[in-house]
Amino acid sequence: MVSDETGAAELQPDGSVKTDIDWVNVTTSDSLTALYGWQGTGVVATTDPAEGAPGLALNPKLWERLQAFGLTEKPYECVGVGLGPVGEVHEFHPVENVHEEPVTRYDISAKDQLRLFRRAEEQGWEITLMFHTHPATEPEPSVTDVANAGWPGAVYAILGLADPVRPKLRAWRIVDETVSELPVAGAPVPPHVAG
Repeated sequence: MVSDETGAAELQPDGSVKTDIDWVNVTTSDSLTALYGWQGTGVVATTDPAEGAPGLALNPKLWERLQAFGLTEKPYECVGVGLGPVGEVHEFHPVENVHEEPVTRYDISAKDQLRLFRRAEEQGWEITLMFHTHPATEPEPSVTDVANAGWPGAVYAILGLADPVRPKLRAWRIVDETVSELPVAGAPVPPHVAG
């Protein structure tokens, strides 16, 4: 179970982050974390990248987890949240999509939202990444995605699975219903399908 107690995050020599989250013994929506969750450093998620820099830069492990999560949940949209210091992701939390029309919409339960807000607050972090999939369409924000975007400091990453062999990841800044695409780095075509 994810602890509600305050705990410190410690940067390890290998670049990983040690936290108080028990990544193996987790509950309902958190069982997704055991399968597709991620902890570490080196992932950039900024809505204001420097000239020529990516707005979203993934490491191979997180990219692998995002693809596996999306393909496993298909035909439903999946959703996950990245937490970390401003401009970074140190933890990725996949959560259950509780929307009544999960094929074309997503929603996060109040319980999961509260758990994630508490986790971010405990660490002095922000919600820096909002991730979801479009199982049958291109990875562009829908009218609903834009209307429901509530974290102006977060990067909105959409994984398009219309071609499941070559999923496409795109990133967006959505503020006051204004949408701007952000450059993405580190999301190549998986080696097993290249060529």
